[in-house]
Amino acid sequence: MKFKGQTIEGPSSEVLVIPKGDMNVVFEAQMVADYAEFEKLCPEPQPKTKLVPGTADPIPMIDEPNYMEEVKKWGGLKTDWMILKSLEASKDIEWGTVKMDDPSTYANWRTELEAAKFSNVEILEITRLVIKANGLSTERMEEATESFLAERAAGLNVNV
Repeated sequence: MKFKGQTIEGPSSEVLVIPKGDMNVVFEAQMVADYAEFEKLCPEPQPKTKLVPGTADPIPMIDEPNYMEEVKKWGGLKTDWMILKSLEASKDIEWGTVKMDDPSTYANWRTELEAAKFSNVEILEITRLVIKANGLSTERMEEATESFLAERAAGLNVNV
């Protein structure tokens, strides 16, 4: 897609620097645009179905407790995978126990950060970094709008 003849690029990566002792640990997060890799490893759970008199097609039993638990677990795996995939932009970060081809290890990212003495607040900031890289925040929209209006007020040629 182009806007005024220019190719639209995806959002740039987001950066967070956390001081640890005598070093600065740099976390970089990028947008995750494709979930095919995750969906191949972890297909979305499907509910059981039941036949109901008077209907031709089976009806999904979405309120079945086991299905709801499977969906909750799958959602957690997807979130952990997205965090890890987004943080792959952090070229200097190496996970010891996380294996991207093994969903049972995805949650280890948090355990590894805790073992490295990152506080809950620091882990929350890393999570926010990933969220910011993967979504359009109100802050980002307000900055873009302010920039556009300032350029317009100055009479500059702006992308409208």
